[in-house]
Amino acid sequence: MPETFKELGLDFPLFEAPVEEASGYIGEETCDICGNTTQHAFDTMEENVCYTCLRSRKASITKDTEFGMVGREEAERGRSHGIPGLTTDMFPVVPTDDPEWQAAVIPSKHLWELVSTPSYSTWQGDRWLFCCARPMVYLGPWTREDFQKAAPDGDAYKEAADMVSSDEVSYWKGQFPDGLSFYVFRCATCDKRRAHCDID
Repeated sequence: MPETFKELGLDFPLFEAPVEEASGYIGEETCDICGNTTQHAFDTMEENVCYTCLRSRKASITKDTEFGMVGREEAERGRSHGIPGLTTDMFPVVPTDDPEWQAAVIPSKHLWELVSTPSYSTWQGDRWLFCCARPMVYLGPWTREDFQKAAPDGDAYKEAADMVSSDEVSYWKGQFPDGLSFYVFRCATCDKRRAHCDID
């Protein structure tokens, strides 16, 4: 089986991880929108859709992001659903109907690309990351060995700590947290890598 969607002939600019890391990819199935039976279908949690319908915005896959949930409505409006106390220098922030929540104003074209992309498998739910004012490219789950290979000096701990938010790193107590799962992204603009982690 081909390793990536690109090898399958499917263009998902934000998803470079192996196909097996895509949650909701169900392979051959009938599309609930166009009725065609296709080799490449996705379960959006509401319906089964083919690649063509997904990429042409006839369907969408809701994502959780560091700025709050993003689905079809948010993509059309050009803003995230929001989270409590949101602050960021990357995007303008606006109030929501809930006085404790704020939403990030993000160009619709970037949000449409995001919701037209498969989600990735995690223990506790996805959290798509951003850089250079756009969604990052998902590379897949990394192990200690992956961080070690990526580190110029082979220091897996430092490489992981540089990618993950300081709030998460503060719980590591100076040791590489082998019990965590890491989900790594790359910026298509500046090539910076970021990650978030969770645990079973």
